[in-house]
Amino acid sequence: MIPFEGIDPQTASSHGAATPYNAASFAQIRVTEAWQKYDSVLTWGENQCLAILDDGCDLNDPAWQVAGKVTATWNSIDGNEDCAPLPPGYHGTSVGYPSSINLDGTRGLAYRNRVAQVRCITVVHLRQDESQTIAAGLRWVADNAERLNITAVNLSALDDKEHQAPVPTTIDAELQTLRQMQIWVSAPTGNNNHTQGISARLPAVLLRDRSDDTGPARRPPRPLPRHRPVGLRPGDLVIKRLRRRQRASAKGSHRKIQL
Repeated sequence: MIPFEGIDPQTASSHGAATPYNAASFAQIRVTEAWQKYDSVLTWGENQCLAILDDGCDLNDPAWQVAGKVTATWNSIDGNEDCAPLPPGYHGTSVGYPSSINLDGTRGLAYRNRVAQVRCITVVHLRQDESQTIAAGLRWVADNAERLNITAVNLSALDDKEHQAPVPTTIDAELQTLRQMQIWVSAPTGNNNHTQGISARLPAVLLRDRSDDTGPARRPPRPLPRHRPVGLRPGDLVIKRLRRRQRASAKGSHRKIQL
């Protein structure tokens, strides 16, 4: 298994220029190949903002001391701009490294992006129902999306339980609002090694190929969101190709199953 952890920001300066945050993982998903192939085509998150909703971020961490990297902070628990973690919180400081770090040559995937650090939970592995403050954090994203150019959200909270059906919570309406705004929300579905039923607290949508309902679920190409994917410029040949693929996929016989 390839470990999630990458370079420690405290020692980033010793790793040289253009170093992937996690070399093994980035190579596996072909990030380094994409950097080389599309370096002059993609912008790698430049002028776009990722909202990180977690259990707090230590802004004294070297990764977040880089000028212009953190563009805003919020604390939806206390209703102020202090996003610092408090015990037992520990996860929010480092969760943005793989996506956003750009420190002394160490790079995350979208290393040119900006981040908004939002403390909306007390600890990433929830010990109680914190859906109210998660919902408040998501509302903050919606209210500030245009001002900050937020195009994606990293929402890491999970309850470490196995679910056989969706669990309605107060965050559902806020997720729907962000979907209507064409803001991508990434949330966990592995839920700490649980493998039975719906493993994440958030409702999920699976796509199945109707031509073979007897076999395992197969994932068709993901539709292209209306907002620009991270790093793409309007009119790029890459976008045109992706849109052609989207139209071709839409003509197929796929159906959505709401779990």
